[in-house]
Amino acid sequence: MWGMDLLILLIFMIPTLDMEVRRRGSFDSYLEPRQTGQLKGLFALLVIVHHLVHRTEDGIGFPYFGNIGYLAVSFFFFISGYGLMVQYMKKEDGYLETFLSNRLPKVAVPFAAGMVIYYVANRTLNSDFSLGTALQSFVTGKIYVSFSWYVIAIILFYLIFYAAARISKDHYKHLMFLIAVGLLAYSLFCHGLGFQKHWYKTCTNFLLGAVWGGYSERISRWLDNKWLLTIGSSFFGFVFFYIQVVQNKAQSMGYFLLIHYLSSAFFCIMVAAIGKKVQLNSRLLTYLGDISYEVYLSQGLAILLFRNDLWYQRSDYLFSVGVFLGSVLIAALFHRINTFLIGPKKRRRYAVSFVELLKDKQ
Repeated sequence: MWGMDLLILLIFMIPTLDMEVRRRGSFDSYLEPRQTGQLKGLFALLVIVHHLVHRTEDGIGFPYFGNIGYLAVSFFFFISGYGLMVQYMKKEDGYLETFLSNRLPKVAVPFAAGMVIYYVANRTLNSDFSLGTALQSFVTGKIYVSFSWYVIAIILFYLIFYAAARISKDHYKHLMFLIAVGLLAYSLFCHGLGFQKHWYKTCTNFLLGAVWGGYSERISRWLDNKWLLTIGSSFFGFVFFYIQVVQNKAQSMGYFLLIHYLSSAFFCIMVAAIGKKVQLNSRLLTYLGDISYEVYLSQGLAILLFRNDLWYQRSDYLFSVGVFLGSVLIAALFHRINTFLIGPKKRRRYAVSFVELLKDKQ
């Protein structure tokens, strides 16, 4: 009965390993890849927790994590928007020239490999799965590659950012406005097709991340001077709106989206601000951050392997442990495969750059 709660406790103990806390001063690197990568690793585990809660009945505190998934995904969107904006402001037009060729393969190639793996696994383990079922899943928004709606969403967000940057160039306020318009169009499109609300209930955090990246220096100075105010207000804002989400008091679509937008936004602000005083130094989280995308893709496969038409693990605890370990092990192998598939493209790109450099010198 306590096994599931022990898993949660172990997960939250991981960030405390070698964690550095500053009572005076702050970390300027609070949103650099070293920090955000570890957070991605942690939130990848919490996404698994979210999906396990809805498939198990064990634990006393464990069931209360049933709504944590959208918060973890919202931070993924926040970091994506932030990273794109910061890099674009540094490189500007030169960044856009290779944007699509750099960004899309890192997401699309693993997803394509995942579709093949999931198809074979479903054909083997699910008696009612067919090619027609696989194709129809793309129309309904419930893609047979489990939880892969996030992949489609982030690809579309990349395209929105690219189009907005092409149009606005170095007018950053215009860029942010166009991103907002693109996300609105995306949300209306998903709603019009009847897709489930998780497709668009946290998409605004991509815009929040882009805005944070655009004003990163000002925000950093603000946090240096108003850290307690920021932590306190974001914490209470998050708790207030998160309670509304948990109690499911939304009487309309507008209010439903509002409480998800605000609770996830306050959550992202709170997590980012904590990084000003707390720096993570976990090797385990660093590794999980490196394979976090593959962990996200692999969790559905691990769930399928332990509960399917041929074999069903009845123990919730053994099922959960198996899913955690299976997700990480599959992701590690998956990451190596993806590195091999994407690697040749990188080598070709570097070779072309080297040849062009030689020509320029001549």
